[in-house]
Amino acid sequence: MALPAERPAPTARAAGPRTPPATARTSARRLWADRLARWVVTLGGMAIIASILGILIFILVEVLPLTRPARVAVRVSIPVAHPIDALLVDEHQTHVATLGPEGVLRVLRLADGALVAERPLLASEDASPTAGGGVGAAEWRQRAPPACTARR
Repeated sequence: MALPAERPAPTARAAGPRTPPATARTSARRLWADRLARWVVTLGGMAIIASILGILIFILVEVLPLTRPARVAVRVSIPVAHPIDALLVDEHQTHVATLGPEGVLRVLRLADGALVAERPLLASEDASPTAGGGVGAAEWRQRAPPACTARR
C-alpha cells in the first residue's frame, strides 16, 4: 500500500479576529453621532409605543359608555290636542314636527309649545295617507300662508 502524500504546511494566519493597530481610534465625532443616533431611535420607539397606548386609551374611553345601560330623560313635555302617528325632532331640539292620522303636518316650537306651521299633506280630507295621495307643489304654494312660502 502506498503511503498518503503529505500535505504542505499551511501558511501562518491569524487564529482570531483581526485587532486594529494601537494607533487606530474611533473619532470623537463618530462616537457623538452614534450616541445621538441611539437616542433618536430610542425616543422614536418610545413615541410610537406612547402613541399606540394613547390610541388604545382613546378607544376604551369611547367604548366605555356602550357597556352602561341607556338613559332617556324627558326634557320638555308639550300637551298636544290631536292624535300623533309620527313625530320628528330637529337636530337642534328646538322644534318638533307631528303627523296626525288625518294627514296634517304640524310644527311646534319646543320652548313654548306654540304652533309654528300647519299643513295638510293629503289632497282631500277623506283620502288616506298613501304614497300617491300627497299635495302637488302648486297646491302647496296656494295653501301656504305668504310668510311660509318658499322663495325661488
